[in-house]
Amino acid sequence: MTLGRRYVVVLALLVGFLASCCDAADSPIIFPTLKEGMCPIIRDECPPPGRISPPKCIDDASCSGDDKCCFDICLRRNTCKPPRFLF
Repeated sequence: MTLGRRYVVVLALLVGFLASCCDAADSPIIFPTLKEGMCPIIRDECPPPGRISPPKCIDDASCSGDDKCCFDICLRRNTCKPPRFLF
């Protein structure tokens, strides 16, 4: 298991734990959906502000298609982004 995949697994377990610990006692435990691929590399520079803002997300299931929920350093929030794959 690669370091990146271990990070994703640990993150998924942590998010699942936090989601389950803070709900009502009778609520089911909900684990986040993890899609294939990794988030894009963080940009060196931010583009000029535009009119269209990418959708906000809380996990990969919040994003349509193959997009992943990734932190955008320019917007300072999680947004849906196309995944990158290591070949």
